[in-house]
This record gives sequence, C-alpha cells and structure tokens, in this order.
Amino acid sequence: EEIGLLREQRQVPHRFILHQQCQYYQRAIAAPDGFLPARAALAAGRRSAADKASRKPTKGRRGAGKTASAAVRRFLDKPDKAVRAVLLHGPNESFVHEAAETLARWALGKSDDPYAVTKLGDSEIKNDGARLADALAAQSLLGGPTLVWVRIDGKAADAAILDALEAFERGEPLGYLIVEAGDLGSTAELVKKFTAAKSAGAIAFYEETNAERAQYARTLAKDLGLSFDRDAEDAFLAALPADRGLARQEIQKLALY
Repeated sequence: EEIGLLREQRQVPHRFILHQQCQYYQRAIAAPDGFLPARAALAAGRRSAADKASRKPTKGRRGAGKTASAAVRRFLDKPDKAVRAVLLHGPNESFVHEAAETLARWALGKSDDPYAVTKLGDSEIKNDGARLADALAAQSLLGGPTLVWVRIDGKAADAAILDALEAFERGEPLGYLIVEAGDLGSTAELVKKFTAAKSAGAIAFYEETNAERAQYARTLAKDLGLSFDRDAEDAFLAALPADRGLARQEIQKLALY
C-alpha cells in the first residue's frame, strides 16, 4: 500500500531502494513479531514504583549486580571482565538487542571462529535440560573465547539459566553468557539472582524520552551524511517510529535514497 501511494504521488525511489523496501515489507509480513519487537512491551510499558527504584545506582564493584541507567553506557563501552554472565531485560527490546550485540562483540574480541557463538531459545533449552550447560562448557576449536546467547520469552528456561549462574559463581571455566529477556520486573527471580551474583550483572532498558530519541536520530543522521532544514528536521523527528530499531531502519533508508 505504501509503495502504491508513492507511485501515485510520483515519488517512487530508485529501483534498488524500491527493491529494498519490498524485501523489508515481505519480511515484516512473514514475521511481524520480529519486526515489531516492542509492540507487546509498549502495551505493558508502565513501570512499577519498584522498577523505577531499581534504577538507582548500586554500591560496590562497577559492573556487578544491577547496573544503574546512568552507568549502562559506561558498562557497555568497557564491560567488567569479572562479569561473565549478563541479563538484559526491559520493555525496550531494541535497546536490549543492541546491548546484546555490543557485549557479544566485546566477548568474542578478534576471534574469527564461526562456531564460537551458540544461540539458544526457550524451546531448545526446555527440550534438552543439559543443552545450555553443554554449550557453556564447550571449547572453541581455535582456542579463543566462546559465547552462548540466549533469548527467552517466558520462564521455561529459568531453571537451566539459574543452574548456569551457580556454575559461574563456583568459578567454573565457562563461556560468556548473554540472556535477552522480556519486560521483567525487579522481583523476577532471574533479576534478583543476577543482581546478587558476583560474576553476573543485570541491566534494565526502559523507553526513551522524546529528547533522547531525537538526539539519537540526529546523531545517526549526521553520521550517515544527512542534513535538514530546521522545519524539515522537526517534521522528520515527529514522524519517526518510537522503537529505536525501526527508527534506525527508516533513517538508513532515507540516507540510502
């Protein structure tokens, strides 16, 4: 429908861009949940008073326990080497996934082992109780670091994840663990356990303010070589999706066009 409207308005972009848009919408139709990751989270996006309180800085070693919102960027820029397992959660799933990608790059370093990363989901862990433990204990074929990346959307994998956390606390030589979770409250067992662990950390990602969203869009647009008149910039920022992942895609499409 959008492409048809562009055609009627004689605003059809370059053929390559049109092809890219077709692919985007085909993927969105085939897997709408993957392209609207924050839809369910936004519907239940109100934080409780306890969740808001959990954002206060915690005392002690930086990087361990629950990382306060003001320290998230510092932690992602320079993760604590003592932290070997990280729980990323919150209603802003785009932020959660971006943080997971950042930590994954850091954990793997310069490794070029294509088998260094193992990705698991709820169902895989539920169907094989030892799958997560085996993946964490596996060694790289090239002798480098290994990473286990878990994405969960429920409690089916909680028991296995908590068992793995206990193994980290015992000092067992395991790979790096990243857990992407949904909108967990501060009272969720995973959050409490990762917060209390010495070798783990928990980071919550909440929705951006309008000012933060605008600053991100301006910075990305500038990095991609885009510039706007003042009125055009205001209209552009107002039209962007609230979800950062979708906003980034729109800015990249505009830069490509």
